[in-house]
Amino acid sequence: MNQPVLVRGGEAEVLGAAPNRTWLLADAADTGGVMNVVRTTLGPGVDGPPPHFHRLAPEMFYLLDGRLRVLVGDEVVVLTAGDYLLVPPGVVHAWAPWPSPALTC
Repeated sequence: MNQPVLVRGGEAEVLGAAPNRTWLLADAADTGGVMNVVRTTLGPGVDGPPPHFHRLAPEMFYLLDGRLRVLVGDEVVVLTAGDYLLVPPGVVHAWAPWPSPALTC
């Protein structure tokens, strides 16, 4: 990929309703397989997706607020505000708020 990718916040596809909402900003097809980009907010007691992996693109996490428990392969890490995590293609991962506060990432 050698072209810039610009997605305006108001143009993102939105799934769900407050407080559990996901903005689909860009996926592997939009970025030439470089990455998937989503913004997610979760209310208390809501889990993220089940364990999965991406064949072509990594998944990046940058936590804005709260705490996030992330399964990466066979390890569980806890992210806090300001933490960044890159999960390479092919690596199984899953995530959920921890211990269950509202979450923004």
